[in-house]
Parts: sequence; C-alpha cells; structure tokens
Amino acid sequence: MKKAILLILILFVLNSCEEDGIENQVMVENVSSTSLLNNPTLYEPINLSIAVDNSDAVVDSINIYLDEELISSRTNATSFNFSFNPELYEPGEAVVKIEVIQPGGSTITQEYPITIHRKLLDVILDNNFFGTGYQDFFLFASAADGSLLASELIETLPAAITLTTDKNVIGDTPYYLNIASRFVNNDIEIVSLKTIDDLSISSLDKFTPKSPRRRDDGQRWNLPTTGFTEDILIIGRNSPDYAYGYDHVDFDFSFIKWQNFNGIPATEEYYIRSSHRDGSEQKYKWITDEDLNNGIILDVADFISDNLVEGEVDVTYVDGFENGHDRRLGIYGYRSDEDFSNGTAHNLWLSGFHTLQAPDMFIRPTEDYVLNTSFHSYAHFLFLEDYLTVRRGTPLTNYPIPDWQLNFEITGKEITFNAVGNDHYVGKFSVSSGNVTDELPIVEGKKVLYNWDICFNSATKESLTLPEFPDSMKNWSFGKFYETNTPKIKWGRVERYDGILDYEQYLNEIIKENNDPLLLSPIFEAKFRSNEEFSSFYFEMKDFFN
Repeated sequence: MKKAILLILILFVLNSCEEDGIENQVMVENVSSTSLLNNPTLYEPINLSIAVDNSDAVVDSINIYLDEELISSRTNATSFNFSFNPELYEPGEAVVKIEVIQPGGSTITQEYPITIHRKLLDVILDNNFFGTGYQDFFLFASAADGSLLASELIETLPAAITLTTDKNVIGDTPYYLNIASRFVNNDIEIVSLKTIDDLSISSLDKFTPKSPRRRDDGQRWNLPTTGFTEDILIIGRNSPDYAYGYDHVDFDFSFIKWQNFNGIPATEEYYIRSSHRDGSEQKYKWITDEDLNNGIILDVADFISDNLVEGEVDVTYVDGFENGHDRRLGIYGYRSDEDFSNGTAHNLWLSGFHTLQAPDMFIRPTEDYVLNTSFHSYAHFLFLEDYLTVRRGTPLTNYPIPDWQLNFEITGKEITFNAVGNDHYVGKFSVSSGNVTDELPIVEGKKVLYNWDICFNSATKESLTLPEFPDSMKNWSFGKFYETNTPKIKWGRVERYDGILDYEQYLNEIIKENNDPLLLSPIFEAKFRSNEEFSSFYFEMKDFFN
C-alpha cells in the first residue's frame, strides 16, 4: 500500500486552478469554480481526464458512478478520458463517485456532489437594453402552466446569462421567457414586463437583443418666426432624432434635438413642414445645426413646395365595433440606404381623425396626403380602426384587409382566446393598469402602473397561463397586487410579416436580436380587438422590448 499511492487527477478542459494532493485520497487539480469541487451545476457536456499519478502503479479498474449507476469504467490502465453529458440523466442533485480498485480489492474512492440542470437559453444584454431610470431587472422562465422554471436577478449591465432549470425540459418543450424591470419613487411604482411564449430549447438557443433606440434630451432651441399668421401652421411632428412644436398665438417655434446614446448616428438636417389651417397648401424647409446655433429666423417666405405631390387612400373600411378607434396615415422619408438601416427617418405626413371626437361624424371615403418625392426611400403606416399595416414605400390607393378576428377573455391568471383567419402566426396582448391619468391600483399607499406585453403563437395557441413571479418580485407592489388580482387586458391583436413564414422564424429573425421588422419584411399587417370601448392601440410594430 505504501508503494502504491494512487493520485487521481481530474482535469476540466480549458480551466485551471490547483490544490495540494492528499495521500490516499482523490486529488483534483486545474478546475474552475464550476468544477466538481464546489457542488457545480452542470448543464452541458464536459470532458474529464482521469489519471493515476504513479504510472507504475497496478490498477485493476477505475470506475465512475453517478449516484449508484456506473457510467464509465476503464480496466488495466492508469488513465483515461471520457465525456460526461448531464443531458442524459435526470435533473436534480446527484453524487459523482470515483472509485480506484487495486489488485487484491483495495479501493480508494472520492465523492463529489453535483446538481444537474437543463439549459434553456444563453442571454446577452447590452448596457442600454432597459429604459433609463428602471431598476431591479429580472429574467425568468416559466412552464406552460405558469410555474417557475428559472430566474436570474440582473445586477449589472452588460450581462451574459445562461438560464438553466432543475426541471426536465426537453428540446421541444414550450416555455415562456419573461423580462421585468421597475421604476420606483415615493408614490408610484411603474413596472414593465415582456413575455415571449412558445420558446423551446430547439427553437431558440440564444437571445442577444440589441437595445431599442435609446435617447434623452439633447439641445433645445426657441426660434423666432416671421410672416406666419394664425391660418398658417408649422406642423410639429416627432422624428426619431428630433421634435418641434409651434405656438400660433405668439408664433414661437421650439425645437428639440434628441441625443442617442446607444451608438445610432443622428441626422444633422431637419425637415420642417408648414400648412394652411384648412390643409389647402403644404410647404417645407430644411434647417441644420448651423441654422439652429446661429439663431435663424423662420420666415414663411423661405418655405417651398418643390417636389410635393398629392395622393389619396381609400379608407371606406370600418370595423363595425363602433368603439371610436383611430384612423391615421403616416409617411416617413429616408435620405439614404444607411438612414433606412439605422431607422433615421423624417416625418413627412401624419393625417387622420379620431372618431371619439364625434361618434356620428361622417367617415370620409378617402384620406388625402401630400408626399415629398425628393427622398431616397419611404415607409408608411395606415391605421384604420382595428387594422394596421406598416410597409416600405409610399401609400397604396387601397388595401386588401384580412378577415382576421381575435376574441379573448382573462379569468384569474389564464387568458383564453380564439384567433380566426388564415396567414397570421404572431399574437400580442397588452396587459396594463392604464396610464397616469387613470385610476391606478394602490398597494400599501403606492400607485401601481404596469405595462405587460405578451407575444404568442396565434396559429397554434388557444390559451396561456400568466407566470408565477420569482420571490423577490412578489414583494414588489405590483407583485402583491398580482397575487390577489386579475390583470387587465388592454387589447389583443394577431399579425403577420411578409416573407416570414411562421412563429419560429419570427422568433429567430426578429425577437432573437430585436431587429426592426421593417428591415426584414416589406409588409406588416395586424388586426386588433379590445374589450373596452374607445381603447387606443399602441400601433407601432417594432420595439417590442422598449
């Protein structure tokens, strides 16, 4: 026995740290914090190298057990390599036992407790993924019945997280991915949640979303005007990089240039529109940073009508709900391919009216617009009551509107729904307590404003169960409200993207990297349904994670 001191070396590939050997015990070297030494959680195959330190020793066999099951063995050798694949074994706590048997039956053993998990998803979030001012970021996964599979508190950004679970989730088992954050001050808690349904290990293995276009107030200017009357308006519209407004009482013009802080280059020229109050004449003017910094005076005589043409869209469609939904047409212009790729657009047109203003008002058969034809490319949206389309190019004369319907209700934590029609495959729910002007729920003296966007497979699903929260979230004001109340569905919709064939392709091409759908699909269409009269829809198709 004294001549045959056996030392077993277990080497995790690509990791290194050292421990001193102990006579007649297994010595583990070159391991990381996820090694067998520290009760590791194992969810991916690892390569192990086992060797007897004394190459002259005589060894009958080296056996590797997981609990009581022999999983690998080598006879008449002092070393061998093998791969341990935790995916082959039930998840949960287990013990790896290494057994060295010498001639005559003398045995040396060492045991290592481990935990086996299933890997759900690799997640990489950048610095600006969450909105400014929000805190307490959680990433958690839920089973189809809403039960918690895994959760991670995101303490710093950027973050690289591997989400794993001790439940036996196999390749095509559906689960939800949930992302939560909150803003808190003395009298209100604002909670933002995003839920993506019908994920699976086989359908999406990595989630690496780019942050939405994040911006903050940059510079502000107030510029004088001349020549304007109360009949001539400067039409203030927001564009991604700037916004402006006009007070026709004192003819004051204000301009804000947003500051992008996630690397998206901002435009340096700004498109200012004017219009006669009756809409009979449209004009425009370009201004620059130099104009703003030099205190330019906006003169009505400098506005021009070059390259402006008129068009119209058939808007005779009505949804029949008599619920006062919006009717709008918007057109965006891009000055280059690079601007289109960056989403750097100029707001060329926004028209429409809200039937809530006069429920019995005449619905005009056409929506008129004015287009500036000097831009490199265009995109537009048309919102007709329960129908929305966003498309590349300029408006069509008329639009074939799909015959889709979505009926739904929520009971407790279960949403049941019926999506009727062909060709849609993505569904969205907006669950919300309203806005700061509504009567918000109050929990322990604090108002709770929650906005929860849910994405699901509209072609295959008929119901979904809202998820259980991690323990820390249960202590949020919203968490306490959620435990005993039914959340409120603001609206639901079904949608499709031209060139994207199904929900799994949508997950991989749009959701996975938070890509702008307009860059990948020339046509987006959706049909909405609300349980409330006069409910306004958030009609953007992009920035699901904003």
